[in-house]
Amino acid sequence: MSAIIPNTCALRLATQLPPLPSRMISHQTLLTIANSLGMLAMLTVVGYHIVAVNSRYIEQKKQH
Repeated sequence: MSAIIPNTCALRLATQLPPLPSRMISHQTLLTIANSLGMLAMLTVVGYHIVAVNSRYIEQKKQH
């Protein structure tokens, strides 16, 4: 049987990496961020459609 030889390159790389943060984001914070960004995206889409539709009517009124 052959002996398992450790990968010294991987071990050297692992020792050079900075330590991971000890605290993770909580589920409640992640939920709040996701919901806020989702609402912002929907408001952006609705706002864009309002501006796009009204710009057509404004251009039509200018032509008459």
